[in-house]
Amino acid sequence: MAAVDIDVYSDLYETDDDLKKESALMSFVVENISNEIVNNHNAGLAYRDSDNRVCILFRTNKPKEYAGQVNAICREIKSTVYDAMKLSVSMGIGSYVTSLEELYKSYDSATAILKFRYTKGTGVIFDCEEALRRGIPWSWNRILKTLPLP
Repeated sequence: MAAVDIDVYSDLYETDDDLKKESALMSFVVENISNEIVNNHNAGLAYRDSDNRVCILFRTNKPKEYAGQVNAICREIKSTVYDAMKLSVSMGIGSYVTSLEELYKSYDSATAILKFRYTKGTGVIFDCEEALRRGIPWSWNRILKTLPLP
C-alpha cells in the first residue's frame, strides 16, 4: 500500500473549515489521477479512506522485485498531481505483506512513515522497506516499532 497526503492540507499546516472542504475536493482529484496512473500500469487501485487520504493498493506476487515499479508509479503520480494542480504531495509506501489479513500492516506503516515529512520536508516519497533496509534513526525506530510490521 501507499498513502498520499496533499501537503498543504496535512497536519503540517493549520486548516480552517473552508480549507477542509477544499481538501476533500482536491483529494478527489488526486484519487482520480492516482487511479488513472495505477490502472495504466495495471498495478492495483486507488481509493480514499475516511480521512480523505488517497491510498493505493498495489498488487503483485513478487513484491521485492516490484519495488522499483511501485516507486516509479509513485513518482509519476507525484509529478502528475503537481503538473495538473500545482499541489505538492508526500507519499508513504508501506511494508510488503503476503495476505489480505495483513493489509492493515502495510496501511499503518505507509501512514506512519509519512511522519518523516516533519524532518525531511514536503513533496517526498518515503519507502518503509527501504528505510528498514538502510537503518532508521533511533527516534523513528521507536515510532515504527509501535507498528505491527511483518
